[in-house]
Amino acid sequence: VAGRASGKVTFAVLSPPGKGEKEVRRSVVEVPMTFAIVATPPRSKRILWSQFHSVRYPPGYIPRDNLDVKSDILDWHGDHPHTNFHGMYDALRDRGYYLEILGSPLTCFDANEYGAIMLVDSEEEYSKAEVEKL
Repeated sequence: VAGRASGKVTFAVLSPPGKGEKEVRRSVVEVPMTFAIVATPPRSKRILWSQFHSVRYPPGYIPRDNLDVKSDILDWHGDHPHTNFHGMYDALRDRGYYLEILGSPLTCFDANEYGAIMLVDSEEEYSKAEVEKL
């Protein structure tokens, strides 16, 4: 199935009262969105990124993996294709690959659906069941 889907996201923004005001300020924002829907790509073009064992958004001050970066030595963004790995994500997309993100253990996906799985900078150990599956 391919095509387009559209709709809107509506949310309220609440702000403290301004000087001399007593009521909380409330603004309703409506954002129209349209998305392209593509047919499921062939297995050879599908890549699964395992996010489950990687740092998401660090809870503290964690040094970067690349210590050659001197201007920003902390890993503020976690290890994710949409943050500090976006260059790699862009390169894969430019070459026609589709990257899906797995946020659960490696026992929760069908390996027959993907041409490759990426285990990038994992900070946690894999379970016995995950190792056996791989």
